[in-house]
This record gives sequence, structure tokens and C-alpha cells, in this order.
Amino acid sequence: MTVFHKRLQQRLDEKKMKAADLAKVTGISPGAISRYLSDSNKEPMGSYLVKIAKALAINIEWLFGDSDEKKPYNVPSVVKSYEKLSDTDKQKVDDFALFLLNGKKDEPAGGE
Repeated sequence: MTVFHKRLQQRLDEKKMKAADLAKVTGISPGAISRYLSDSNKEPMGSYLVKIAKALAINIEWLFGDSDEKKPYNVPSVVKSYEKLSDTDKQKVDDFALFLLNGKKDEPAGGE
């Protein structure tokens, strides 16, 4: 069992929540939450991870074992800024992020 799986279950226990409760609060399917709890190869990414951390009121670093300090979830400023963008501009940010993650192999859509 990975650190994430242990800490996810620990935090659910602390909050007196069941997997079904977490699914309902986050909008993530109960099957996905169940897999996160039972399959060591399954860990949430992106928006699912943020939703879980927010629902459990815990920092992402603690959930993944990058920190032993439990802090409340705090929305990073970049996320706050992103949420204010239009759908078109969000797509540009997503394209640019993929461009950077892929080692700048392909120019992002809408690039100059």
C-alpha cells in the first residue's frame, strides 16, 4: 500500500467519512474512489486530486507523503487565476502546460 492510499484512508477515518461520502462531495464516481483506496496503481491526478484534497480539508503534499505536516487545503493562487479565465484562455493554458511537459516538442495551439 502506498503512502497515498494509507493517508487517504486515514483522513477518511479522521473525518468519519466513507468512500461513498467522498464520492458524493467531490462528484467523483464511487468506483474511482474505491479504486484509489484499493489499487496501489491508481492515484488521482489533476482536478480529481484537488477535489479530494478540498473535500478532506488537507494539503496535497501530506496526502502523497511529501510532507508529514497536516495543513488545511489551500487553493494555489495559480488555480484561482485559472478559474477566472474564459474557456478559450483555459484551453491556451492547458495547451501551454502540455507543451512544457512534453519537453517543448510541439508548439502549443494558438502559439505565435
